[in-house]
Amino acid sequence: MVVGLGFVGAVMAAVVADSTDEQGASGSSSSACSGRARAAFGRSRCSTAGISPVKAEDPNVELLISRCVKEKKTLVATYTEEALKLADVVVVDVCSATT
Repeated sequence: MVVGLGFVGAVMAAVVADSTDEQGASGSSSSACSGRARAAFGRSRCSTAGISPVKAEDPNVELLISRCVKEKKTLVATYTEEALKLADVVVVDVCSATT
C-alpha cells in the first residue's frame, strides 16, 4: 500500500503493480491511498480510472498506470483509510512544500 498519490507515490505504486517474477507472472498488486482532502478524492478517482493523477515529463508514466489499472488489474486507488488494514506493507510518500 502506498499512501500519497503525488508524483512519487503514484509512480511507486504503479511500478510495484507492474512488477513480475522471474517467469514473467505478476507477482504483486499495489493499492494507493490518498487522504481525505478534495484533491485526494480527485486523485483516487483518476487513478481508479487508469488516468495518471500527476503530470510527468515521462510519457511512460501514464501508460504504466493505465496498463496496471485496465489490463493487468494490479493497481487500485482509494481514499478510504480502511484499506490500510489489508496491507502487508505501507509506504508513506508525503511531500511538504515550503515557500
